[in-house]
Amino acid sequence: MPATLSDLLADPRLGLRLLTDHSSAPEVLARPIRWVATSELVDPTPYLHGGELLLTTGLGLPRGDAALRAYAQRLVGAAVVGLGYGIGLVTDSVPARLLAAAGEHGLPVVEVDQPTPFIAISKAVADVLAADQVADLRRGITGQQALTRAAVPGGPRAVL
Repeated sequence: MPATLSDLLADPRLGLRLLTDHSSAPEVLARPIRWVATSELVDPTPYLHGGELLLTTGLGLPRGDAALRAYAQRLVGAAVVGLGYGIGLVTDSVPARLLAAAGEHGLPVVEVDQPTPFIAISKAVADVLAADQVADLRRGITGQQALTRAAVPGGPRAVL
């Protein structure tokens, strides 16, 4: 099962905090995260495929309200699962205007406190993705072994 924002928020090692309200749409937090990307671009969407958790320190965020709304809208349009904002480097907190823009578009925003490096979040998601791949391989091998056991003594009719 792929990682979700709910999974990451529940992991005490990461210390993440959800800053946007999704009580009316909790399924937003259950969307699978396909990868974690980090970007400080005003428009990172050309480099995304959808399903990413996007991490930023806010260095390249647009400054005006309209530009922040357009930023949030672009991320939602690119099927970003959520935005992780690292505090402590550029700002001491997630800008309220960014939270308002994200809230307008249903984009989850997660605070990443400075003790948590972005790589820890990437590794947590990569570990889940790797475990899923191993589980898929095990299921395939188990199925192949069952077919082989049926075929050896009983021939093709046993497989069918």
